[in-house]
Amino acid sequence: MIDKHRLLKLTSGEEIVCDITANEEKNYIKVINPLKLVSIPSEKRGILEERISFCKWVHFCEDESFKIDVSKILVITKPEKGLSQFYEYCLNKLNKYNTEFKNRDEDFLEDVEEPTDQELDDIEDELVEKFRSLLSPSKLLH
Repeated sequence: MIDKHRLLKLTSGEEIVCDITANEEKNYIKVINPLKLVSIPSEKRGILEERISFCKWVHFCEDESFKIDVSKILVITKPEKGLSQFYEYCLNKLNKYNTEFKNRDEDFLEDVEEPTDQELDDIEDELVEKFRSLLSPSKLLH
């Protein structure tokens, strides 16, 4: 149901589209699948246009939900229908990409052999030797 999405304007200036869950505590809200709204100015035949895109709100994590302190929120409103549809489209694409990426990584890692204890010891010895050579005074004359 598209009507469940909300557009939040934060004190940082960021605008995110997300779903919100009910919570018992009044000092924060929990947002699910937040995507940051990004405005991209472009010029076409001398006319300045503004396009929108979404990007992950919090990068490099697997969490899908986050708590936001209510003091950091300026506005909570329903997004326009087209924006909700675009959010759904982007979220579906992102989820599909993440699934494919995760499966690809898992397949790759299955083919990777872990080093033996002896190989790890050899690597450690080599690194220690290189480190020692860096600490010893040079015998090179200038």
